[in-house]
Amino acid sequence: MAGSPQEVIDKILTERELLGIDRFIGQVDFGGMPAAMVNRSIELLAPEVAPAIRKELGLAAPPAA
Repeated sequence: MAGSPQEVIDKILTERELLGIDRFIGQVDFGGMPAAMVNRSIELLAPEVAPAIRKELGLAAPPAA
């Protein structure tokens, strides 16, 4: 998925609604992306996208490691 954190959130929730998906497995591509861009993508996923999806679906956050 590509886009801002909110765009990614919206896309995931739309796919869930339309297709009934109950699991999202993402892969960050290193094949041409500068490492700084890859790191930024991961930094946005963990604190912004994942918690928003969990909140929307009424899911508890995973236990802290």
